[in-house]
Amino acid sequence: MSDRENEKDKGKGFTVSDKRSFVIGENGQVEEQAEKEAPSAAPSDAPEVESKAAEAAQEPEQKGDRQEKKSLRDRIKEKLNKAEDVEEESDHPMPEINFTNFILSLSTSAMMHFGEIQDPISGKQERNIALAKQTIDLLGLLEEKTRGNLTDDEKRFLESILFDLRMRFVEYNKQESSPKTD
Repeated sequence: MSDRENEKDKGKGFTVSDKRSFVIGENGQVEEQAEKEAPSAAPSDAPEVESKAAEAAQEPEQKGDRQEKKSLRDRIKEKLNKAEDVEEESDHPMPEINFTNFILSLSTSAMMHFGEIQDPISGKQERNIALAKQTIDLLGLLEEKTRGNLTDDEKRFLESILFDLRMRFVEYNKQESSPKTD
């Protein structure tokens, strides 16, 4: 490319537009709507009037899509606002979102799977060693993938949690594999 062409293209940008349609399904989840087929083009020997009529027929459909997208955005905003209202009205405010609290949440989940903490939904203390192991493995993965990117405090906290959970796993695994004597 010549310098002249580069100078010509420097001021030009590009625009990205998302032409996908989304709807909120019956279960409240956001789902992508299948693309609508574009109307077939008018034959080349058709008069100009038919071409304009085809364009006019497309226009309401495009306006309908815009209204549908706006309606979807409004519904999503409404759901987010309701969630924020519930958080504000709660006696227990939500904890700050940070790495330490995320690790603490995962470790609490592992403790629940060890049967040491009640399930907040069922109120039962049930042991599921496989799910506890999966949570410990997830924490191990986070340790591996965040290596070199954590503060010293975060690193020590994660190592401490992992050590504790792994020792508990070994202990519970011994209990499950040892023969029971009456």
